This record gives sequence, structure tokens and C-alpha cells, in this order.
Amino acid sequence: MRKLSIRWIALILVLGMFGALAAGCDKQEPASDKFKLAWESDEAEPIGVTVHKDDTKFWEMINASIDNLKANGKLKEISEKWFGADVTPDLGEGGNQDVTVDESKDMTWQKTKIVVALDDSYPPMEFVDNDGKTQIGYDLDFARALFEDMGMEVEFESTAWDQIFNGLNARRYDVIISATSITEQRMSEFLQTKPYVANKVVMLTREDVADITDITTGLNDMRICSQSGTTADDLCQELLEDGSTFTYSTYEAVNLALDELTFGRVDGVMVDIVVAQYYMVQKNG
Repeated sequence: MRKLSIRWIALILVLGMFGALAAGCDKQEPASDKFKLAWESDEAEPIGVTVHKDDTKFWEMINASIDNLKANGKLKEISEKWFGADVTPDLGEGGNQDVTVDESKDMTWQKTKIVVALDDSYPPMEFVDNDGKTQIGYDLDFARALFEDMGMEVEFESTAWDQIFNGLNARRYDVIISATSITEQRMSEFLQTKPYVANKVVMLTREDVADITDITTGLNDMRICSQSGTTADDLCQELLEDGSTFTYSTYEAVNLALDELTFGRVDGVMVDIVVAQYYMVQKNG
């Protein structure tokens, strides 16, 4: 091995220092490690159970069991466990209305075990515990209580959000219980039950970011992200189409979007309030 001269050693040390400085710049440490809700939508966004369009009897049975869980206090109990408060009063009817029940097309309601699809990367609604394998969350507790009330067993299938509705159409599972907002488009393609939890879209930011009073202009020049295929993503896309000028990116899983905020690579995450509140508790203490 050839020996290096002192001149070369000095040059290597200098280059190493510049490399370390450059690496430090790439980290983009955030100015604050605390988080807040900088904006909340005015309208509530209820969450319901989604079933196949033909499963009218099954849909009817689920609606009845949601009513039972409200009446016997089980829905309130699950809500208080995960949110520290009851977020289920005054949910209203919601979901599809005036559905004609046709049992001849619907065999799902006769099953003894129901396969539930969920995207288990959406805390606190559905996520994997610290052991790396156990699925936990509000929706899992709700689904177990729901199908116990219906006299059925339940099995959970983890599914990427961008494929979850296609899978239901293809009958790969029986039902979606995965923080699924009730929307006009979804009700035209599937059957959605009455809501079992209230929700709304919010902007989660670091504490040092100013509050947003006008969502149509308040995001301009900010770096925003969300989970693709969600109602939060829909809202961001609408704002951009209407002339907002923020930099926008999407991620397949909400935890990846939240990581971007944690490491200071974005200024805000458009997300469901149920996720944002849980995230703030975890981060802010």
C-alpha cells in the first residue's frame, strides 16, 4: 500500500468536512417538534361501513347492529378507549337511503365468518402494534363488536388503500371497515351504512406554522402532502385546480406523509382529524 503525503491527508480531511456539512443540510431539521391543527373543515365527514352494491340484506343487518351498539353503549366505550371522548353522538343517518333489499343477489349475510378489509397503516383507526404483527385500532374493536352482535366471526385482511375498493368489487373480502368516509361517489358505486364515527379533514402542521384562516389562499407557497386516494387528497387536488399554488405530494400510507412532517420536509399534512389528534398526543405528549 502506498503511503499518503500530508498534503493529500489534509485535502481528504477538508473534503470530509464539506461532505458532513452537506449531509447536515439535507436533513432539514424542523424549527419545532410540536404539532397542531392549523385548519379544520367546517363540515363533518362521517365514516361508515362499505359493502358490495348487491349485498343489500347484509347492509341492512349492519345498519341494525350499528344502532344496537349505540343503544347498548358499546360504541361509546370503544370511542372513549381510542379518543379519550365519545365522538359518536348525533351522527345522523347518513349512508345510502331507500335501498331495496334483494336477498336473491346477496349471500354474504348468510356467512358465519366475515372477511374485513382494512389498510392497517392508519393509526388510531387501524395499525400494527409495536410487536410488528398484531393489528389494533378503533376500527378493529368496532368490527369485532359489530359482527359479534350479528352472530358472526371476523377475520381481517390488510389491503393497500389504493386497491381496497377494487378488491371489494372483485369479492376478495366481504366488507371494508377502514376509516372510509361516506361520499356521494362511493354511495353510487357501493352501499355505505349509516355512520359509526364522526370525522373531518384538517391541516396538521408544526407549531411554528401560522394558522390558516382561508384554505383557498392560505396554503400558497407551502409544501403539503396527504395520503393518495383519500378525501384529504381530493380536497388538495380541488384547491390546486382552483388556483392554489402550494407544492403537493402524495403517499400510499398516511404514516409516510406524517414522517415527512416530522422530519421537516413538508409544512403540513392534510389528513383526517381522528388521525391528527392521535398523532399529536403521541408527538406532543
